[in-house]
Amino acid sequence: MSLGRSLMRFLFLTAIGHELSYSLVETEGFDDMRQRLSSLSVGFVLAGIYRPNLLGGTDVRRPSTARRIANLAADAVLIGLGTRGWHDVLEVMRRQIQAKHQQDDLDAAERMEIERPSLPGISIRS
Repeated sequence: MSLGRSLMRFLFLTAIGHELSYSLVETEGFDDMRQRLSSLSVGFVLAGIYRPNLLGGTDVRRPSTARRIANLAADAVLIGLGTRGWHDVLEVMRRQIQAKHQQDDLDAAERMEIERPSLPGISIRS
């Protein structure tokens, strides 16, 4: 498998891993499933299903059972790390957006304070 194809599979699998783990952790209604899957890594599930063989060699021979298990474990760890990377990047972006919204709200409140309408001929004293 080419390097580009392996990289694309890795990126897609980590994005899928992020979405699955985010859905399981953040969405209500998955409490029972979350309890059952708490010890199961999303990376292992995706590596087991898709068998991307990200670190596998280009040898045409069929790898031994030990080598296939090692490849599966390595794929699972890589997918897990990539999934964590998605979580971290998206969390930073979410915080930046929240900070921007809070600043926009403060700016709007200040503008409303300054732009109080005044009525001609009427004086309001404190």
